[in-house]
Amino acid sequence: MKSKSLGILAIAIIGVMGIVATAGLDNLPNNLRASAITASAQVSNDRTHFEEQRKRIEQALRDDPALFRTQSAAWKSRIEQAQTEVSKAEAEASALKKLAEGNRREDAKKVEEGLARLQSVRSGSVQQLQSTGDEVERWLGYKRELPKQLEAMKADYDALHAFDVEPAAAPVRKAMTDWPAKRSDLEARLAALTALKTSAEQTWNTSADLRAQVQKGDAGSIDYPALFQLGDRLDQAERQAREGTETVKQLADQLYVNWDKLLVDVEHDRQKIRLVRTRFADAALKDGQTSQEEKWERIEPAQSRRLERNVGMVIGHKPAGKYDSEADSGAQAPGYAYVAPHGQSNSYGGWHNGVWTWLPQYLILSHMLRGPSMPPIMSGDYGSYQRARDRGEIFYGHSTRGSGGSVRRTMDRVSGGSPRQEEHTSGGGFSGSRYQSRGTYAGSRYQNSGGGFRSFSRGARSFGRRR
Repeated sequence: MKSKSLGILAIAIIGVMGIVATAGLDNLPNNLRASAITASAQVSNDRTHFEEQRKRIEQALRDDPALFRTQSAAWKSRIEQAQTEVSKAEAEASALKKLAEGNRREDAKKVEEGLARLQSVRSGSVQQLQSTGDEVERWLGYKRELPKQLEAMKADYDALHAFDVEPAAAPVRKAMTDWPAKRSDLEARLAALTALKTSAEQTWNTSADLRAQVQKGDAGSIDYPALFQLGDRLDQAERQAREGTETVKQLADQLYVNWDKLLVDVEHDRQKIRLVRTRFADAALKDGQTSQEEKWERIEPAQSRRLERNVGMVIGHKPAGKYDSEADSGAQAPGYAYVAPHGQSNSYGGWHNGVWTWLPQYLILSHMLRGPSMPPIMSGDYGSYQRARDRGEIFYGHSTRGSGGSVRRTMDRVSGGSPRQEEHTSGGGFSGSRYQSRGTYAGSRYQNSGGGFRSFSRGARSFGRRR
């Protein structure tokens, strides 16, 4: 009986093995096998491209040694290094081809690792020699069109000679006075622009003898590398003067603007943001002109789930007196960035009986960020917000109504997946999710029939989620 059972088991095992073999369940995944096979053809193309570039560069070095005498050694070294990389790629591709031919699932990890190494080696070798070939062509083009190059040098010099930083400096100097913390940076930028003019004069004078040799047609004695480098230096200086002037003006202008980037909605591969901007005339921050615009921005699909929890939150804040590059990109409760510490006031409002009260001219700013139906900012919530900020965490400020009409305000602190903590107080009268109630941002799919946004609870925590 036992012998019969063992025989049946053996037949079953053989049958399963046959099914596995027939179904290809023991083979490499199709995508890995295809990539390994394709790698061989890619590396073969790399070898062909390498040989073409190598011959072109070496031919140029032989044909015009005077033109390339300062670059010859460096370019030959690049060719040798690229040759080594191509050989490595060929060896890696050969090993991948064998694994593909073996077609065993157990080799899947080896194939993945081999493909990663191959991609790294290929990109280095191909890009390195391609850039060298492009540089060779650039130098040859310089020599072929030498008269045009001299004209371009003269045009760059004339532009720099006529360059005057003062028209741009006027608003920049005002910004230095209004924002003393930025004085040293803005002064340094203006000084650098002024220095470009002095440097251009020196470069132009240095190139005088070389330009004279070109005019005489004395090709044999021209130091082409030196001439081309001086031409590049003038071209770069002219571009820096033009772009640098515009940059310093923009930086000065940014100091007079504060803005908030409010996350209004999130879909699979895009997010809707509301940009609320207030422009001021000076550092007094009074009588600001506030505006808003809404637009969709592309995001990676993998980000949508993480971003969804921050709908209704500010995901970017830049105060007046700072550059756009200094904006805070962390999520924060809308409007809280404008609130003064407890017991103090600022140009936006002040504390009265434990409630933050906006000045009349900033009510529109509050409405754009928080919506007219959002509850006021209370002293206790602001304290929770500050403590969370001190820890580098996020304050969501949820509130839920408990029994007997009391209010339980729940502060979610989120930092690297740390557990939620809560603070409980009484009074207030605000129900639902406080800062993720989605305001009144019409047009978002979170909007409910009453004009506000839906808020759903998951256990003790309140989040805005899709239905």
